[in-house]
Amino acid sequence: MGRSVPEPESRDQDLGRCLQRLRQARNITLATFARRVGVSCADVQSYEDGTCRIPVRVLRRAAEVLEVHPIDLFRADAVPDAEPHLTLH
Repeated sequence: MGRSVPEPESRDQDLGRCLQRLRQARNITLATFARRVGVSCADVQSYEDGTCRIPVRVLRRAAEVLEVHPIDLFRADAVPDAEPHLTLH
């Protein structure tokens, strides 16, 4: 029996927006970011728009590339003009 993949939730979208803002604030193109993280451009797009959950290994690598602590990927205030803190459950 296969494992079911959970549907993305609003916090996945919040995380994706934060990831995108951090990437853009550092002037890293989507293609460059994808290459550095080790995923496809389509993967990055789906993470940033919240249509796909981001695997932990990708979160860790994204934090390294963006030069932030992994928890900063969950903080909307990690980037200027960001929305209020995300609520993690």
